[in-house]
Parts: sequence; structure tokens; C-alpha cells
Amino acid sequence: MTINQIGMKKLTFIILAAFGLFNQGCHPDKCCSPPQSEMYIIAQKDSVQWLANPDGTMAHDTINIKGIGVNSTSLQEVLGFQIKYNGAGNYKLVSGQVSFSTTAGHGTPVTNYKLDSLFNNSLNIDNYDQGSNTISGTFNVKFVDPNTDNHKDISFLEGKFNVALHK
Repeated sequence: MTINQIGMKKLTFIILAAFGLFNQGCHPDKCCSPPQSEMYIIAQKDSVQWLANPDGTMAHDTINIKGIGVNSTSLQEVLGFQIKYNGAGNYKLVSGQVSFSTTAGHGTPVTNYKLDSLFNNSLNIDNYDQGSNTISGTFNVKFVDPNTDNHKDISFLEGKFNVALHK
């Protein structure tokens, strides 16, 4: 074997090894993207994506889920649910079980929106994991602004949540 042949074999080996490493070394869904938060509340608020920092509690058989909007506005938006938990399934929501308000920071609400009773307001619990004390599901709710003459609608559609429940 000549020096040229040995050099070509090493070069071929290096190229194949590099190709294998580059091809298999990094998968964007595993190492190249930042990890997503496991806890979330997300919905389409009036056809625009709305994200919230989730918080939840469970006391006896009552579940409270609250999301504080992270979208950039001058007012803080708070969406909350309170239901008596009877297992996984669909819960038809009525006034007193769901709320939406805006505040000028952690103070008194500027506007408490009224639940639209003509809309099919619902919360669906897909899973409650007692081991990790987390709850997940979907929701669709609609509110009206009681302070305007035209009663502007605000809807949260295609909502999804995964929330840790504190006792």
C-alpha cells in the first residue's frame, strides 16, 4: 500500500465519520431548541394567540385554575376557572365558575367582564394526574364588556391548559 492509498483511506474514513456525526448528532426536537414549559394556558383570544402564566389549586373537591396573560399590554389580564371536580369530562360553565378581568398591575380590577350566557362556555378535563398533581384539558369561553353600550365580545377559543395544582 502506498502513502497516497493510506491517506485516501483515512480521508474517506474521516468524511464518513463526520457525515455520521452531523447527520445523527443533533435532532432539533431534542437538543437544539430551548425546552418548552410543561405548564401552560394558551388560547385564541379574539383570533390572536394568548398565553398565560398558569397557577392552580385544589382544595377538597374544588379546582381553581388561573392564568395571568403574558401578552404585552398596559393592562394585566386574568382568566380564572373554579369548578367542583367530578372526574374527567366536560363541564358546562356558568357565571361564578369562570371569570376574566383586567387590572392595572396587581391591583383592583379595572374591568370585570361578564360571562356570555348565550355561548356554550365549557371546560373539558382530559386528565388529572394525582401523582404529579397536574390537570390538563381544553376550554372555550366568551365574555362581554358590561361597561360599553355595544357590549363588545371577548372570546377565548381553542384553549388548552396543563397546570400544576397546589394544595
